[in-house]
Order: sequence, then C-alpha cells, then structure tokens
Amino acid sequence: AGRNVTRQIDGMEMQEKSLELRARADETKAKSAEVLERLTEIKSKRLRLTFQTSSANFTSKDALQYLNGFENNDDDNDNDGSSIPNIDSVTLMQRMAFKNPIGRDIKALNIAESDFDKRNAAKTEVDRRVDDRHRALHRAERDLKAATEAEERAMKMLEDARGQIADSRRNVVEAKESIRDMYTTAKVADRELSKAGAALRKKRDAVRRQMKHKRKADADADAEKARSNARGEGGVSMFDLAETGKVRLNPDFDKS
Repeated sequence: AGRNVTRQIDGMEMQEKSLELRARADETKAKSAEVLERLTEIKSKRLRLTFQTSSANFTSKDALQYLNGFENNDDDNDNDGSSIPNIDSVTLMQRMAFKNPIGRDIKALNIAESDFDKRNAAKTEVDRRVDDRHRALHRAERDLKAATEAEERAMKMLEDARGQIADSRRNVVEAKESIRDMYTTAKVADRELSKAGAALRKKRDAVRRQMKHKRKADADADAEKARSNARGEGGVSMFDLAETGKVRLNPDFDKS
C-alpha cells in the first residue's frame, strides 16, 4: 500500500511539473502574441502617418504590408495570431496588379525601387572609382611635386656647374694671357741676359789682357833688375838673364 501511494505521489508530481511547463509556454505564447499585436498596431500607425506625410518615404513592401494587414485580414491572419504575415511580395503584387489601380502603382513603385537600387549601386561604384581617381591624382600630384623639386635642384646644380665652367674657362684664358705676357717678359729677359753675358765676357777679356800685360811687365822688370844687379857687382855671373826673362848659363863664364 505504501508503494502504491508513493507511485501515486510521484505521478502527481510529474503531472504538476508538466502542467507548470505548459502554463509557462502558454504564458510565453500569450505574451508573444500581445507583443506582436502591439507591434502591429504601432507599425500600422506609422505607415498611416507615412502615407499621409508628403515628406516621408516608404517602400512598396510597406504598402503591401499595410494593404495585406488591414484590407485582407481574414484571408491572411493565420501566422500565430499576427496581423503581419510573411507574404511573397512579388506574388502579391502580381495578383493585386490585376485587381485595382493601387496594386499596379505599388508594382510600379517596386520596379522603380529596383531600378533605383541598381542605379544607386552603379553610382556607388562610380563614386568608388572617382575616389580611386582622386587618390591616383593625389599620388600623381605628389610625384609631380617631388619631380619638380628634383628638377629645380638639378637645374640649380646645372646652373652652378655652368657657372663653374665659365669661371674655369675665364681662368684658362687669363692663364694663357699671363703665359703670353710672361713669354714676352722672358724674351726681354733673355735679351738682357745675353747682353749682360756679352758685357761680362768683354770685361773679363779686358781684365785678362790687363793681367797678361801686367804679368809680362812684372817679368820684364824682374829681368831688368837681375841684369842691373849683375852689372853692378862687376863680375861675370854663371847665369845670364836672357831678354825673354829666362835665366840661362852665361857662355862667357870662366869655369877655371
């Protein structure tokens, strides 16, 4: 009996937990439905105001959702209690385009949106290419500036080099002129040196002649003096002074 009671208690506990889980699920579902209903209400008000305001933008999907949610509520209200079903916009537009003018307008709006998206993508691509061109232009301008500055430096160096060449050429001309002037001066100096050499040789020759003359005169004087000395002693000398000034044996000397 005790075991049966225990089994009954365990079974009741299991049923209690199952009921709690189901109640929680129902509560969550009710809350979700409430949130969706509130969301539908807010969105419908927003769309209504959007359609009434000329400066507000909306899409063809907004128009389809508005029409489907409020004009065909009985046919499409099976999405967990939500008044905004998950619809196939293309199929709905195709169906509505044959029913009323607004459907055709919404379809035209959808086509215009697609065309706008394509053109917007193309414009984005063009803008990207333009940005690339601007960056390329910036790089080209930067390179041009660097090349221009390099050219200016090169031109300055070329100008300096040309100035140095001109100075060097002027120095060469001046040096050649100076050498020509020195050639003239050197020729004059050579002539003066030649004249001075000739005068020197002439003076040297004159001194040489005078020295020879003096030497001869001195020799003659010495010879004359020797003869005088010999005559003054009254004897005959063993040696005789010749007229040439040389001493020789006297042939008249008596050897005995």
